[in-house]
Amino acid sequence: MESLLKLLTGYFASGVEGIAGIIIAFAALQAALQAALVFAGKGRWAGDAQEPQIEAVRLKLGRWLALALEFELGADILRTAIAPTWSEIGQLAAIAAIRTLLNYFLQQEIDRAASRQVATSPPTPAPVTGAASDLLSKGEIKHVPLFISSVFNVSVWSAIIEFLGALLILAYMCFALLTLFRTKDISQARIVVTDGIIAGLSFKLAGTLLRTIELQSWPQILTFLAIFVIRTVLKRFFSWEQHRLQLRRNQTQTVGR
Repeated sequence: MESLLKLLTGYFASGVEGIAGIIIAFAALQAALQAALVFAGKGRWAGDAQEPQIEAVRLKLGRWLALALEFELGADILRTAIAPTWSEIGQLAAIAAIRTLLNYFLQQEIDRAASRQVATSPPTPAPVTGAASDLLSKGEIKHVPLFISSVFNVSVWSAIIEFLGALLILAYMCFALLTLFRTKDISQARIVVTDGIIAGLSFKLAGTLLRTIELQSWPQILTFLAIFVIRTVLKRFFSWEQHRLQLRRNQTQTVGR
């Protein structure tokens, strides 16, 4: 009876993680589509008119990722009932700690973005859509069916999401060159570059978050932790750089008037 309950708990935990994975995948695809529509609608060199829209896309993606993290932390809590060895307990604690840190930094970013929106003019929220199903994505003691893993391949979806982030960064770089060519404004071009890197890192964060579903060994956990730290530091640096450039540009415009 006890082994049956542990088996069912493992399935429930994998199901919750599967739902989190679907939320991340759909949120990233939705954000990519919205970013493409922003670019297609106005053109990035149109000036500062797009800033609230771009900020809204990042804010919505961050909120979906925060929701997915809550699901993943719920799965971690479920797995505390079925971790049979100290090694597995330690791995589970490390994964839960990583996800908690992700949630903390992500919530800080959401709060900052929301405060910036309140300071300007908050955009009209888009309709919320989502999907959920019992897609399980872990093996070993969870005994996940093979056909489910083939339907939702975490590695493939994570690679797709990170590739979208790379495309977004490349698109911003191209728009930065166009902005520099059209306006000869180096500061504005640098702001475009930092916008792109921050937006791209948001997508890469989504891919990184999705990969936490696959963490099953200490080398994987340590590798993930190193990537997470690097991307978090880079995102903080470029956020600071963007803020500094915008302040300098605003001061220059004020003096010019």
